[in-house]
Amino acid sequence: MRGIYDITDFGAMGDGKISNTAAFAGAIEAARVNGGGIIYVPPGEYLTGPIILKSNMTLHISRGATLLGSHDEDEYPY
Repeated sequence: MRGIYDITDFGAMGDGKISNTAAFAGAIEAARVNGGGIIYVPPGEYLTGPIILKSNMTLHISRGATLLGSHDEDEYPY
């Protein structure tokens, strides 16, 4: 079932300090196995590495939410 996948339900912390790469990946995977959906980012500052959406997904970044790119090279396995 397609739905809304709040990254905080997958462990994201909007403090701008803790990496949220795994939380984004978890929300994306849950949406993928359910045929897609909305990856919801609530207000806060979210440090993350790559965000790779799959088919039938929308990334909704709420007003007051900021995505911060990680400077940790280990976050970018490519």
